[in-house]
Amino acid sequence: MIRFIAVYISSIFFSQISSIFVYNNFIAINLRYSSLEFFYFIRDHFILRFSYINDLWGVDFFDVNKRFNVRYYFTSISNKFSLFISIPLSVSYPVTHSVSKIFNSANWLEREIWDMYGIIFIDHPDLRRILTDYGFEGHPFRKDFPLSGYNQLRYDDTLKRIVTEPLELSQEYRFFEYNSPWDNYYIQKN
Repeated sequence: MIRFIAVYISSIFFSQISSIFVYNNFIAINLRYSSLEFFYFIRDHFILRFSYINDLWGVDFFDVNKRFNVRYYFTSISNKFSLFISIPLSVSYPVTHSVSKIFNSANWLEREIWDMYGIIFIDHPDLRRILTDYGFEGHPFRKDFPLSGYNQLRYDDTLKRIVTEPLELSQEYRFFEYNSPWDNYYIQKN
């Protein structure tokens, strides 16, 4: 049955699918581009019924032309099989469609991917930072941020808001004594 479903999906979306694999109760599909009609189809079709999105994540292949990938993992609970979808995105403008209106649980996951990788989800209801600080510039999994910052964030009780101020390090924290404080303890004990 699973092979029949894979052939059926590939016959309908043949121009959009670059490759499809079947293994046990698992279908893996590599798409050329993202379209919402594909996601509506896998959710609403009476045979498929992929109504549950297990996970959604981003991948960064640093030396490849299509550097970023967005990957989806769905489960059809009624049919007891899974679907894995991979969509490659370009380096210069990593954009894909948001599936949060189709699958409600994808909202939070898409925000995490945007925050960590900078992949933009078109028509996302609330695309803002979720894991990094308010004034953070860049995206951590792209490794495009400075290693040492010049500003620090803190909550000011008098202003009742978060303020950004220049980073100040005390001189006492810049130099470390590398001797162990326990060295003398062991000598005295023996």
